[in-house]
Amino acid sequence: MLRLHVLASGSHGNASVVEDAETGRALLIDCGISKKAFLQRCSETGFDPLRIEGVLVTHEHTDHTKGLGVVLRGLAKMGAHPQVFADPSVVRASRDIADALASLDAQARPFDDSSELTLAGIDVFPFLTSHDAVASYGFRFETSSGEVGRERGLLDASECIADECGRNARATIARDDSPACTIPMRGADRLTAFGAGNPDICDNIGFVSQDNASSARIGAATATCVDTAAVTHVDAAAATCVNATAATCIDAAAATHDVLGFMTDTGIVTSAAHVHLQGCRILAIEGNHDLHMLEKGPYPYSVIARIGSDRGHLSNEQGACELRSLLHNGLERVVALHVSQNTNTYDLPKRAFQEVLFQERHDARADVGFQERAITVE
Repeated sequence: MLRLHVLASGSHGNASVVEDAETGRALLIDCGISKKAFLQRCSETGFDPLRIEGVLVTHEHTDHTKGLGVVLRGLAKMGAHPQVFADPSVVRASRDIADALASLDAQARPFDDSSELTLAGIDVFPFLTSHDAVASYGFRFETSSGEVGRERGLLDASECIADECGRNARATIARDDSPACTIPMRGADRLTAFGAGNPDICDNIGFVSQDNASSARIGAATATCVDTAAVTHVDAAAATCVNATAATCIDAAAATHDVLGFMTDTGIVTSAAHVHLQGCRILAIEGNHDLHMLEKGPYPYSVIARIGSDRGHLSNEQGACELRSLLHNGLERVVALHVSQNTNTYDLPKRAFQEVLFQERHDARADVGFQERAITVE
């Protein structure tokens, strides 16, 4: 079973730990807080930081990286030497990362959105988000392969057919006659509908796939809205395949293992993100701001425009919309992340998520990550 410790989440600093509760092995996601705060929050959650075996960096912004050096040096003195993993462009863009690595005479291990990593016994699948950074990532975590593992198959363009319906809907069909796909599909054609035609959701929520050549694994050739209204909440029978060029199948049928999805710092939900967040037991997604509070908040217009843009942050409404599209029977916990202390309250994103769960009569529990104190979700 996977466990999420949100040590800090917000514009003043971010750090989270994904732990395999059975083995105690763990990964740190970002480190934008001081060593003192880091160790204090670990103590609050009962987590031993010496169990961290790797650090995943989402992007180069300082609220995600400024504590990396001091924390890694502190862990080194305690006998732990976790490896840093980051996109090479992020490493080049970040003085914090460069200084941290130089102080330890270490190098970052590279990843991109085509990587499939196994770290601390946990399978990690990075995916691109849409943020004003040189590169920005979310992650899908799964208990490692074996008896509780999942086969992961790839389809090429001939096996993945994108039915582009303008701004109203998008559907993808994965066929089970592909020798490249190691996941047995049930039925002749496996159809997962990402919506049946509500352009308002696309317009207001910004639920789109990017035309991004570097987002090679998953993405359509042109920007397409993905509607949440008719998502067949990923069930055990369906495998989802998205991409016109190098699609990835994600099978929820074999989910006897555990899956955790983590996405923050994104202005829209890319199709890559949407696919990777399906079938999770724990879902940690951004609920950064309240739209009214952002409009009336203390920021100049340029900052308001950036936060609310396609490369900014998800609002409470956007996070709730994505949650609705990802509901399935196996979802147990959902956590709102990166909550702004200036343009949001901790109650608002939690309330937005709870409303979706109530409307859909779903039993999952909603929580929120805090800036000044830690929470554990399991």
